[in-house]
Amino acid sequence: MLIVNKIKYPVKRILIIKLKGIGDVILASLLIKPIQDYFPEAKIDFLADKSSFDLLKSIPLVNYIIKNGKTISERFKTILKIRSHKYDIVIDLYSNSTTALYTFFSEAKLKAGFPYKGRKYAYNIFGPSERDKYHNAELQFKLIENLGIPVNVKSFPIKINEDDRNYADKLISNYGEEFYIGISLTGGWNSKKCPPERYAEIIKELEKKYFFTPLILWGPGDEKEVDKLESFIPNSIKIPNCTFMQMGAIMQKCKFILCNDSGPMHLAAALNIPLLAFFGPTNPKFHAPYSDNSLVINYSELHCIVCNLLECPYKHECFYELPMERILNQIDKLIKQNKITLNEKY
Repeated sequence: MLIVNKIKYPVKRILIIKLKGIGDVILASLLIKPIQDYFPEAKIDFLADKSSFDLLKSIPLVNYIIKNGKTISERFKTILKIRSHKYDIVIDLYSNSTTALYTFFSEAKLKAGFPYKGRKYAYNIFGPSERDKYHNAELQFKLIENLGIPVNVKSFPIKINEDDRNYADKLISNYGEEFYIGISLTGGWNSKKCPPERYAEIIKELEKKYFFTPLILWGPGDEKEVDKLESFIPNSIKIPNCTFMQMGAIMQKCKFILCNDSGPMHLAAALNIPLLAFFGPTNPKFHAPYSDNSLVINYSELHCIVCNLLECPYKHECFYELPMERILNQIDKLIKQNKITLNEKY
């Protein structure tokens, strides 16, 4: 197997490929700093879906962003663009049929990816085949370690820019000086979304003990859940429709976040915001927020937990039947672990 540290030529340009979920792209950003440290002269580019561009633009170490093509003709143009940049290394973290083709035709000397069925032809460096053994972030680290790149730093390079900070400052100043607890309703699948009724019950329990204002965080596709949650919690504040990174700046104003397994969960983790993530169909072993100041919770003894189904065939028991005492205990643990100060009612 080829190893980068035996290569005699200079590495000038590297492409990282990661498509689809913005949360997955956030985890992929963890590789940027180790790569930059090992190849300080190299330019690091990123190929992603357009939905991730706002996020990628917030990473100073990302030199250039290539948009993933959707049609056959667009994908052909994407291949030509990749070839025009003359990459020394292509790291395909997605490794599906399309990205394997991008990598294969890149003309890079080193092509790294995962040895999934029907894709091995595209790569000459492989990551682990056992996807059920590692957290997604660790799986990616293993891949670049097989390239000979040491992973001495495991930190997110994502930064909130000044414009987004100013946006959040102005918005929160209009609301008044309050203690905010954020509630993110986003989830890539319907089955991953803790129902607004359940969040409302949790907030009402917390209101018995603390003074705070619930701040509803949301994105495209969450409108119905937002309307429901607003009706259940009249004193809540719904943030305006905004960019993903503007929402990140707003989240930094919260004492902590309650969220589903989602892009906003990974963004909060990347920004070191304390959070409690609710898991149902997905496994926190592989998808948990990658931060020391976050916690997860799921109804581990439920017969259908970690079903990996896009739609729940039952009645969302993984959220509705999760014992409230267990939830509140985990929130108490989060508060103590992160030394969060809240105004108590007693």
